[in-house]
Amino acid sequence: EGLMIYHIDDSASFNREGFPGQFNWPQNGNHYRVALLQADGAYNLERGRGGDSGDVFHGGSGGVSSLGPGPNVYPNTDSYKFGNIVQTRVTIENISPAGEMMTFDFLDGDDAVEGAPTQAPTTEGPHEISVRVTHDRYPEETSWNLVNVAGGGVLARQNAGEVTTDNTVVVETIRVYPGTFRFDISDVYNDGICCTYGIGSFEIKVDGMVVYASDGSFGQSDSTTFEVGGAIIDTSAPTGQSSPAPTPIPTVQPTGPPTVFPTVSPSTSPTFPAPTAPPTVTPTDRPTTLAPTNAPTSQPSNTPTTIPTSLPTVSFSTASPTWAPTDTPITLSPTLTPTSPPSNTSTSVTTFSPTSLISTASPTAIPSNRLATQSPTVAPTKQPSAYPSTAPTVTATNLPTGEESNIDNNYLIEIEVVHDDYPWETSWTLTKPDGVNEVLASQAQGSIVTKGYITNIALNLSSGAYLFELRDSASDGICCGWGIGGYEVKVDGTVVATGGEYGPSKLETIIVGPVDPPSDDLVEVTVRVKHDNYPGETGWEMLDTTTNAVLINQVQGTVTSRGQVVTKSVLVSPGEYAFRITDTFSDGVCCSYGEGLYEVLVGNTVVASGGDFGAESFETFTVLGS
Repeated sequence: EGLMIYHIDDSASFNREGFPGQFNWPQNGNHYRVALLQADGAYNLERGRGGDSGDVFHGGSGGVSSLGPGPNVYPNTDSYKFGNIVQTRVTIENISPAGEMMTFDFLDGDDAVEGAPTQAPTTEGPHEISVRVTHDRYPEETSWNLVNVAGGGVLARQNAGEVTTDNTVVVETIRVYPGTFRFDISDVYNDGICCTYGIGSFEIKVDGMVVYASDGSFGQSDSTTFEVGGAIIDTSAPTGQSSPAPTPIPTVQPTGPPTVFPTVSPSTSPTFPAPTAPPTVTPTDRPTTLAPTNAPTSQPSNTPTTIPTSLPTVSFSTASPTWAPTDTPITLSPTLTPTSPPSNTSTSVTTFSPTSLISTASPTAIPSNRLATQSPTVAPTKQPSAYPSTAPTVTATNLPTGEESNIDNNYLIEIEVVHDDYPWETSWTLTKPDGVNEVLASQAQGSIVTKGYITNIALNLSSGAYLFELRDSASDGICCGWGIGGYEVKVDGTVVATGGEYGPSKLETIIVGPVDPPSDDLVEVTVRVKHDNYPGETGWEMLDTTTNAVLINQVQGTVTSRGQVVTKSVLVSPGEYAFRITDTFSDGVCCSYGEGLYEVLVGNTVVASGGDFGAESFETFTVLGS
């Protein structure tokens, strides 16, 4: 017996397990609505391993007699609603030994039992902050972040190394409630973003009005603090008022409790469930990075064309989706060898290279219903309006002096993703399925934390087939149960892919320009993995042993649903290949904590299988010509 301390978040669901070691936890927003803070820090309740006497706090022998703020110490008294980590400054200490009556000291940094409110309540509507950064010829040196000074954490950021294309223009737009905000920017080479190695600059707008602008010659760093709306926050002392009431959650609750998993090992070998639809063909989870381009050899002859700082109005259809996944395999079409190695960093920015087509017609403002302050309680009563029927007008900018034009061989690709009420669940990649599977653009899970946030990205690509894949860690897509989100991909202004209701993942094949037909000698290889009760521990990859290239894979921590079956396929040429699967807990995927297994098939023939492999299993196999 002892003192039981709970974390309660009315906006969370009842069955989202979250624990240390899980991918991007706690920023991924995974936690129970009512979570017992287990004193021993083992998180066995979330892991499905049952509770014990170590879960309660007490000051007796072997007990834990205090609980304080984080970070990097679990459990703690931090708030993490929506994955936004905020210290409450609460400490509970001097907990007495267990007994019928227990005592403890409750300490708060502001002597307020409610715990350090970050802002007085306000009924003023949301405002729009827009950050626009024009980089120089060394964009990887630049980093910046936008911070809610009153304790809301980092709202938007760019890490050093995330942007690798010269003269890239990054535009980030978010919606916020009144408060105090700070923008920080720095350069690792201490020369700013202007004017020795390019003409860079940045500006901050609030509701379309410039509140701070710089020519970019700031040396090592620059910082500005500004107010949004009528509420000016005093950060030196709290207001004493309670924090704003939490956003109401949808009224529809889960229809039943989670499935109870078996407590003993199965008496017979586990099998895959009978498929109800053809397997989904998904691309490899490669490092999230944008492919760099060669630095221009001389200064551009023309001043870069100004791009819009507001985003177009976009609506997404809520028509009933088709749930059967596509069975189209990935075709590995040969491409030219890249002239420079890709960067190993991630990015989720609006990117325009010097040769991009970047002048567009003035779009309309972002619709207010893209950032609903509460989740809808019922399905929409009518269909949203259609996408614009005409593509924006685009004009080409001049290439840098001395460079050969290749505009005729490039196409403008535009990606827009409107997030739902749980944006941190969403990730996506744009890849070239050519054996190397280079990630051309991406958004990492947990990198977006603002409801209704709109991500826009544009880049130039040569003709060929590309793969656009979205993933949702809660397996509910981005529409329409928890917000009205959606995605859209355009090629030279023409919409080629759109949607929002896709469950755990959605794969779209994007055809750009003329594409050569696949070779008749290609053979389909399928990897199928049924996970155990701890899917986040499992990762795997299929390799071409000749080139050591990873053809398809699954990164540890990207699958979070117990017993989930993941199927990925790829078309390959005859040759030697290998399959490697690993488990961070060294107990495989069978049979102590679930009935998992894996299979590798060449055509319809199983060439590798297993499940009880400990920490790792590595198998090689040969693909013969058809």
